[in-house]
Amino acid sequence: MRPITRTIAVSGVSTGTWWPLDIYVPNQVTTISCALASGTATYSVEYTNEDPFDTAITQLAVAHPTAALTGATASQTASTTTLMRAVRVNTAAGTGTLRVVVTQQSTE
Repeated sequence: MRPITRTIAVSGVSTGTWWPLDIYVPNQVTTISCALASGTATYSVEYTNEDPFDTAITQLAVAHPTAALTGATASQTASTTTLMRAVRVNTAAGTGTLRVVVTQQSTE
């Protein structure tokens, strides 16, 4: 899977859209890097294991298993072997620019 790269304009509270991941990567490790490019922001990374394409349901959002990506106020990078079907970034406060890169790879 190619990395997902998004630049988010932070302006207070917002709920991000789901970014689907490749659920067929064997023994996957997902690394998420959030770089605060400008300004200040408080943000959190969440994941879901429900179908991000099913608009008839509200996906169960789960906090990223690395605590540093929950309520973060600075640039952070974390990796996990937790299976995730989709991820998103929510902002809680601040203004500025946040660059997010999500990389999935197989350990095989």
